[in-house]
Amino acid sequence: MKNNSSKDKLWTVLIYANGNSDLEPEISKSLLDMERIGTGTNANVIVQLARAPYELVKTVRPNLFRRTDIDGDWSGVRRYLVKEEPDTPQSRNFQSVVLDDLGDVNMADPSTLNDFIIWGTKRFPSKHIMLILAGHGAGFMGILPDYTLKCPQIMSVNGVNVAINKATEKTGKKVDILLLDSCYMNMIETIYELGIGKKSPDYLITPQISPIEGLPYKTIMELLRETSNKDNINTFAKTLVYKIDKTLNKKKIKLKVFRLNKFLLILTKITISNISKLIIKDGVDIKKYATKLDKGFPAIDLCDLINILNNLTSSFFMLINTFILRVCIKFIQVALYEDKSNVVDSNGLFIFTPDNNYFKLIEKYYSKMSFTDNNKWIFYLSGKKDNCRFDDIPFKYTLPLPENMPIEGIKSVIISYKPNLSQNDLNVIIDDLGWSDCTKLQ
Repeated sequence: MKNNSSKDKLWTVLIYANGNSDLEPEISKSLLDMERIGTGTNANVIVQLARAPYELVKTVRPNLFRRTDIDGDWSGVRRYLVKEEPDTPQSRNFQSVVLDDLGDVNMADPSTLNDFIIWGTKRFPSKHIMLILAGHGAGFMGILPDYTLKCPQIMSVNGVNVAINKATEKTGKKVDILLLDSCYMNMIETIYELGIGKKSPDYLITPQISPIEGLPYKTIMELLRETSNKDNINTFAKTLVYKIDKTLNKKKIKLKVFRLNKFLLILTKITISNISKLIIKDGVDIKKYATKLDKGFPAIDLCDLINILNNLTSSFFMLINTFILRVCIKFIQVALYEDKSNVVDSNGLFIFTPDNNYFKLIEKYYSKMSFTDNNKWIFYLSGKKDNCRFDDIPFKYTLPLPENMPIEGIKSVIISYKPNLSQNDLNVIIDDLGWSDCTKLQ
């Protein structure tokens, strides 16, 4: 059913809030924060909110979890139309309109995301659409894990893009902005995957690390109230990032805006492949510039692309390719307000650079990315010879199934809450969750 009252809305904001994990308390509170501000007359904000059971969250977050008592601590998945309730700041109950109660739904399934986008776009028509995905991120390994299943699962990055592309084909309405309220997603591998679809979003906004409480949704709601029909998408995206950065200033968390331009992304991949061939030939070790952001999870060995370029040798062919790559990065990464540095010299676009032992653990996951297709970068990481056969990994337009999440990823999350936890205690927690027999990273 179409909402006739929304015909003149400027924005429809679809928030896929996956609290089917240890982040349930923070994800649930974000809806309360939205209600404090509301959206005014410019937008409809629709939230598909998933809430994991209290006992699961308590088990994953030992010694840290406090019962929130938000809206009765129900579990499952519901859809809401955000309603402004500024007069009840102390309320712990949702005042927004319940549009649908879906029961227990796998939020890691791309078909669930696809259904939400189609439903929300058709029911709440508008000039522009912004899609926000809130939940854990694990770089090229995937995003939005669901812990409420027999074994935890995660949505592949390819699954996200196919869900968005197929929804656009179905509705005829493109997603203008994709905002990832998740960690570790501003890698060239994930940006490439999200940008090579036929109908990918125009802009991607993502932080390197999102605060555990999530992005400030009050700030997002305030901008939606202030924006006008005169603001183009580029201006809106930059203003949104500027305001969020200003709100999060003390946390030193910076967001970046990327243009999902298919031509530039393909040229970037080709140039990185050319550079990889040269560094293999010259025996250059660039892995020493990698920054390990998560000691418990091998998928998070990253290096800033500009940092790599600044440390390469200056042969003629290397100079040409590094120049092309700098130009590509400059146009992919949108310059932001009050950014005193040149975009090319600012951190923000990363690439996966693990050591050899970690790469052996993660290679089967990494090699599924479209970025690795016909790309000598994977030869550099794996140490394979340059004459190895390339595997053809075309972008797939059928909705993939959710993938089993490596238990090491869950262990990494648990350790982040309690770093001194022994391996034995960690295994006990996994046993308590019933996940001992689930797929391991191997």
